[in-house]
Amino acid sequence: MQLPVRLRKLTFIPVLSLLLASIEPASAAKVLYRYKNNEGVIVLGVSIPKEFQKNGYEILNIKGRVLETIPPALTEEEKADLRQQRRDDRVAKRRKEEQDKIDRQLLRMYSHPDDVIKALTRKLRDMSGVKQLKQGTISSLRSELQDIQEDAAERERSGKTIPEKLLTKMDDIEIEIQSLKSEIEKQEKIMESIRQDYLDDINRVEFLTRKNPTLPIPEIP
Repeated sequence: MQLPVRLRKLTFIPVLSLLLASIEPASAAKVLYRYKNNEGVIVLGVSIPKEFQKNGYEILNIKGRVLETIPPALTEEEKADLRQQRRDDRVAKRRKEEQDKIDRQLLRMYSHPDDVIKALTRKLRDMSGVKQLKQGTISSLRSELQDIQEDAAERERSGKTIPEKLLTKMDDIEIEIQSLKSEIEKQEKIMESIRQDYLDDINRVEFLTRKNPTLPIPEIP
């Protein structure tokens, strides 16, 4: 025969309360431990065997409230991943600190992307001036070389011997021309590298100041 509903409600006791009461008097237990045993059954006790601690557990007060959750111990692979993540985080932190330092220096130098463009224009103009001087020197050397070559050709047509000093002079001029051409090529590469650095600065200042450039970006002369 079933009890009336009212009596059934009165006789209902929460499972957790039964477990707490079955452990020991509440006055003796300060905290409880909830964990799974080898069979996967949830166990509630005043202590936790050492072999189950690595699987993780919960610490409860005597009223059944969870005070702390201890996660399962990491596997060797997870430990390695965690160490790598910490290394990556340190690298990312250093990079951010370096970028912040660069940004502060940029903002001390430039308050607008146009300021960077003006600086780039001046830099390229100065370097271009040096390049033009070298090109002018090459033109002068070529003219001098042509005169010497014509003189040597005239001597040869006249049956005269070309002086050794004249031949040496031609060789020296050709070497100097090639040297200057090599210097110009290197300078052009340097100018391109410098221009790219300034372009990066322009973009960064634009990002930091939220201002758009209005001046045209100069090309290498």
